[in-house]
Amino acid sequence: MFLDKLRNLGNLSESAHIGEELLEDSAVSALERKCLVVKQVVQDGDFPLEKALSLYQVSLKDFEQFMAKHLASELKLSLSTDISNKILMVVTIDVVAEMYKHLVSTIDKDSGKIIEHFNTLSKSVNEGRIAV
Repeated sequence: MFLDKLRNLGNLSESAHIGEELLEDSAVSALERKCLVVKQVVQDGDFPLEKALSLYQVSLKDFEQFMAKHLASELKLSLSTDISNKILMVVTIDVVAEMYKHLVSTIDKDSGKIIEHFNTLSKSVNEGRIAV
């Protein structure tokens, strides 16, 4: 599979190799498995993102969707499981707003409008005007 291609390049880290072997028999889809390995080889410094995407034949859009789903899952896992759906949604919206501020607002002249929308959405959920 892709392991053979990477072995031939001589750049595959041990953790990426082990990760791909463990995931081969799991319920994770082939695309998710490739995205997980792309994430790992980039984190390990084996390849830059563009090279890893090419080697694993993953589109940038597919990888972006995978990362969004992965980060959302990490956020949910980081919060207590015994909080209400409403509080979980409010915290999620607020965290996404903060992420936006830190990552994008410096280059987006309209960032204030987006942050205000997040704030309004969070307040509406918190006050029960939007059901979750």
